[in-house]
Amino acid sequence: MYCLAGLVAGLLMPPLKLPLLEGSNLGGKELERVYTASIDGWTALDFHRQVDGLGSTLIIGETESGARLGGYCPTGWESRDDYRASPRAFLFFCEPCDDEEEAWHVCRVLGPGDIAIFDYARGGPQFGAADLVIGPPQTPVMGGIAGPENDSPEYMQRTAGDLRIVKSSLGGSYEKAPAGTNFPAGPLVELEAYCNAAFAPGGGLRVGKAAASQPQQEEEALPKPGWWPF
Repeated sequence: MYCLAGLVAGLLMPPLKLPLLEGSNLGGKELERVYTASIDGWTALDFHRQVDGLGSTLIIGETESGARLGGYCPTGWESRDDYRASPRAFLFFCEPCDDEEEAWHVCRVLGPGDIAIFDYARGGPQFGAADLVIGPPQTPVMGGIAGPENDSPEYMQRTAGDLRIVKSSLGGSYEKAPAGTNFPAGPLVELEAYCNAAFAPGGGLRVGKAAASQPQQEEEALPKPGWWPF
């Protein structure tokens, strides 16, 4: 359980430093909000347009009941239509409460985290095959196998996930919720994404497509190129 300072009415507001992120790529960094569903749009395409290529990302959403849920993705999002290993990813949630200091619960990756992150171009942020799925694609994704219509803008728009929709079944790739707690259920009324402010638009740094196309390991294990701010 974590007591998390820096929260205000609504969701997170930058600049922000969270105890929850200590030891991660975002630990001690100034964060910038790069996506807000109520402003940027609620489809998975809206999410990827704002977030892809920005490196390690913090996702947080709020449900109709006032509960909050989210996840930390060390590898970031790139619309690869594939899954990634990430032993340092984790999920977190906070049940509705009136306390000034809200109690956050963490569900960490089980084992080596071989399928910790699913990065679907027509789906929203997904952690594990079913642990936390926000805005699942409206038609199946077949990894790198694409049909003739799958790249068309019309098909992408028609089959993109609605990020209000949340599905969660913990215990596959992430720990189950602590005893006596329940991972929040959707629908969401807000969803936000945060990244290192140095990677945000206007920050002067962004992961390019050439870099994104290379085989990727857990970011903490990568050498540090000159453009990498972590």
